[in-house]
Amino acid sequence: MAAAIRENIDNVKNKLDPYLHSEQIDSYLNPVEEKIHLERSLIVLGLFPIVIIYMIFGGCNDFVCNFIGILYPICASLSIVKSSETNYVKEKELLIYWIVYSSLISIEYIGYNQFHALRIYWLIKLIFLIWFINYGAAKAKKLLEFVALNLATIRLVSISLGDVGMQYVADGLRNNTTLVEINFSNTGLGSESVRILAEVLENKTALTTLDLSENNIEGDGVQHLIDLFVQTITTLDLGSNKIKDEGARYLGVALRDNTTLNELDLGSSEIEAEGARFLGDGLRNNKILNHLDLAWTEFEQDGKKAIEDYVEKTGCSVFKGFDF
Repeated sequence: MAAAIRENIDNVKNKLDPYLHSEQIDSYLNPVEEKIHLERSLIVLGLFPIVIIYMIFGGCNDFVCNFIGILYPICASLSIVKSSETNYVKEKELLIYWIVYSSLISIEYIGYNQFHALRIYWLIKLIFLIWFINYGAAKAKKLLEFVALNLATIRLVSISLGDVGMQYVADGLRNNTTLVEINFSNTGLGSESVRILAEVLENKTALTTLDLSENNIEGDGVQHLIDLFVQTITTLDLGSNKIKDEGARYLGVALRDNTTLNELDLGSSEIEAEGARFLGDGLRNNKILNHLDLAWTEFEQDGKKAIEDYVEKTGCSVFKGFDF
């Protein structure tokens, strides 16, 4: 009987040891092990029944559960913040953990009485959080990466994305070959964000629709998009940006030899007379574009004439707004 118990304890120890010597908690257990001169696996096995009983029947078990649940993630997050090196993999895993943790807290707040009546809940939650921070977050990240690989449409609208957010999105889409439509309207993107996006979209031959409207994209940002024009994009929305004449010049160059773009929205993009001439020159021999939105632009007479000549020649539908 004693031999069987000993064998079972050894089996449990063998399963615990890889986890207890993992990078995440090794630095915390080393001092304890050295101080009391006892193997960490035996320490854990001794504490385990005490923790179980306390988490079910002890006072403030909800506080203890949540405290343990945030202790290591806070230390790991602070370590990443202080580090000069970028670790996107670990950052993603921690971000996923914080999302799950905050979601649980919100649900518990709504069902406060029910969760506190179910005393075993805090033990289950504690076990789940410890498992999730060490294994679950990585598995969830892999699942999200799998989903990202097979996305056909991505719409992130009216959120604060910016350059940092775009880097995360770009990393997720880097190996995607099925993406057809992207909508990043009103997400705080600037020219650097566009550069990051254009780099990852460079070989996405399935992409047909790109909406970057209502952002802060300037002329140099448009320059980063030029290589995408020669691919398969048929609809491009750059409305309500800061394209100006510089961006119109890059667009004119890109449109000159373009054979795919059917719809282009440049409404409210601060393009003036010179920019209109650039567009007119670029569109002179372009017979593919059939819809052009130039609402709320101030082209003056020369700019208007360049666009009107293009419309007369090709029959392209142009939305001119009310002040054209």
